[in-house]
Amino acid sequence: MMKDEFKRQERNTTARQDADAYASEHRQAEAGPSYMENRRKTVFWALVILGIIVIAVLTNL
Repeated sequence: MMKDEFKRQERNTTARQDADAYASEHRQAEAGPSYMENRRKTVFWALVILGIIVIAVLTNL
């Protein structure tokens, strides 16, 4: 009796893990391009601000 219950729980856990993994992949696929686009914009503006700071420091020397 306990062995059957253990096997049933094991199957449920595996099915749940498979479903979670699929959902996670699906969310990543949906969020992929926009995430990279946002990151690219953030890096671009960080470099622009850094460039402005470097120019300001060099002109004050």
